[in-house]
Amino acid sequence: MNMRNSKHRHWVSCRQGKTRRGLSLVEVLVALFVLGLTILPLFGLYSQSSAVVRIGRHDIEAMNFGSSFISQARKLLPRNVTCTNGDMKLLAIQNGQLRLGPVGVANTIEVPLLDQAIFQTTYSIASFVMSPANDGMLREAKQIVLKISWKESLGKDKSACFTALVIDDSISGH
Repeated sequence: MNMRNSKHRHWVSCRQGKTRRGLSLVEVLVALFVLGLTILPLFGLYSQSSAVVRIGRHDIEAMNFGSSFISQARKLLPRNVTCTNGDMKLLAIQNGQLRLGPVGVANTIEVPLLDQAIFQTTYSIASFVMSPANDGMLREAKQIVLKISWKESLGKDKSACFTALVIDDSISGH
């Protein structure tokens, strides 16, 4: 019996002195849970930021188009441009060129391309004769108004309106 007890003691002492290696299943599951709690909010933040970038991109496209359209159209006003009867839909832009009046007249402007599937654009051009100033001369003024509207990916309707008024001193009064 003495031998048995000594063997048993040896086995117990070896087991107690042994260093433990590896992780238990519970420790692995807890670590995965904590990791999931930190990563899930990051994925939510990423999806929200990409939606904001998409929305901002449409705003920037509309602003770039509108400011370019108005600055280029101001060069043509008040000559070489046909007045409209209310709002006119912008015709298709080909290679960044847009015509604002009859063919054969220098009335083509260069604008950035705008996705017609996303943006709806209308413009109007009106002509006014302004009363004489102190010098007694009549002045012609033309106003161009550009309206751009689009629907955001979240379903919100957005729009931008650009306008320019150009006064021509070439009309003389009597």
